[in-house]
Amino acid sequence: MRLNTALLKGPSETGGGPITEEQLSLLRDFQGFIAYGIREGLSFNVILRMLRHDLEGLVSKEPGFLPRIKGMHAELEAMARDPEVQREMRQVEEEFAHMDESEG
Repeated sequence: MRLNTALLKGPSETGGGPITEEQLSLLRDFQGFIAYGIREGLSFNVILRMLRHDLEGLVSKEPGFLPRIKGMHAELEAMARDPEVQREMRQVEEEFAHMDESEG
């Protein structure tokens, strides 16, 4: 599924008009990912890097860009209970920890 970049355009982009349903869904995805990260003990850096990736992609308006957090608000509870997802998130955490060490 590709993100409709038109959701970044329109009255809401300049501060006027209501938020569209698609924009609201995207905001809920960000909110859900942040809540998931806090609940699961992800590091601040992992959460920020994931959000930064998605925000930079959205701002670039690159055709076909799909945020990593797309749909997270609908899948969070299942993910939180899935041992495979928990293992993968620990691997991501370790990867970012190594990146932080090499940057510092």
